[in-house]
Amino acid sequence: MVILGSTFQSNHLYVVISDPAKHAGKCGLVNLTTQRAASETTCVLAPEDFPSFIHHATVVNYSDALLAEQVSIEKIIKNGEVRSHPDMAADVLKRIGSAEFRSTPFSYRINEDGLKKFVSTPELQSEDSIGGDPLPPGQLWVISPGGQDEHAGLSRLDTTVGPGAGVRILNQPPPPPFKESVKCAEQNLYTRAKQLVGDRDTREHEFSVQLRAFDAAKSGTAVGVGVMIALCSALLQKGIQGGHVVVGGLNLGGSIDPVYSAVNVVELAVEKGATKIVISISARRLMNNLPDELAIKINIQYYTDVREVLLKVLET
Repeated sequence: MVILGSTFQSNHLYVVISDPAKHAGKCGLVNLTTQRAASETTCVLAPEDFPSFIHHATVVNYSDALLAEQVSIEKIIKNGEVRSHPDMAADVLKRIGSAEFRSTPFSYRINEDGLKKFVSTPELQSEDSIGGDPLPPGQLWVISPGGQDEHAGLSRLDTTVGPGAGVRILNQPPPPPFKESVKCAEQNLYTRAKQLVGDRDTREHEFSVQLRAFDAAKSGTAVGVGVMIALCSALLQKGIQGGHVVVGGLNLGGSIDPVYSAVNVVELAVEKGATKIVISISARRLMNNLPDELAIKINIQYYTDVREVLLKVLET
């Protein structure tokens, strides 16, 4: 059975660096290759690290890391298409950077259609914190700035796309402020589709959106910019850079709502582990009141238009 630390050999030796039992049967893999003058030297292994395969200085080829199904690997091993080797020792796995020991946002493969897929490591971080791993297409961290009766709150948008039409909210009943955010995002997506998603026909796809709130604030107030970015990300099938959180409301005409509680929002972003916050330019002057100890912990990126947000957060 293929598990964390399993190894097999084709033209290179491959090592399973994420536990398939914790990732819906998917395995993150890296391969080992002979060290050469131009080799990546993040991790160099010696013969004593894995005697059954390594006979001279060998490096971990992180740039060709990939994602594969556990059952597919087991099948090619059983069929003799690749040769199984002993499991990698735990101490060597630590040095390689196993997904069980530290975050590995480099773990992806380029699919036949040219899209990246990442092996995230949710077991290494709290569910309500913003990790450094890239998010898959359609997922995005957002902060609602709150209102008179609600404090700022962190949420994650989970968005999928398929054939059909319209935008469906999975939260039932949907909080009225979130419903309004989705409505504004949907209309702006249709209006500005050419600028945002190119030749893709937004009206021939059905989007499903869910708001997962991780604070007492659960209404989804003023998260329209984030919803629009999540819709674009899902349709383009491009992931979101790790560590980012988006702040901003959107109205039907496409204008960005001002953020009046910017310092509180940044404070929450830092508390939740964000390294970059993308927020409306309307908040710039308010940031003069941001304490120095917070300012040095986060990169604040301003925007005046939704397309700027898309360019700042999408994986390239």
